[in-house]
Amino acid sequence: MDSAHEAIYNPENVSDEHRPIFDALKREFGLKFQIWHYVNDYGRLVRAEILNPETRVAAKITLLGEGCNRTSPLSSAEIQQIRNHFDSGIQNDLGLNQK
Repeated sequence: MDSAHEAIYNPENVSDEHRPIFDALKREFGLKFQIWHYVNDYGRLVRAEILNPETRVAAKITLLGEGCNRTSPLSSAEIQQIRNHFDSGIQNDLGLNQK
C-alpha cells in the first residue's frame, strides 16, 4: 500500500477489525454524507471520514495511530457531536480521537 490512500468506503478495502465502525457510520450517515477510508504512513494511521459533499466539511475519526487503536463503533454522544457539528454551519473539520 502507498504511503497515503483515501477512498470512498468499500468494505473490501477495510480491515475486519475496523469494518463494523465503517458499517455503523454508513448506516448512520450514509444517506446524506459520504464515508471515506483514509490510510497513511503505511497503515500506521487509519481514519474514517464523514464528508458533507455540499460544504466539503468533514468529521475525521482516528481509528489507528496518534495513540489510538479504536475497534468499537461510535457512542451516541459522539454521533450527536458529529451531527451538531454539521448542523452548526462551522466550516472547519471536526476531529475525533486526534491529538
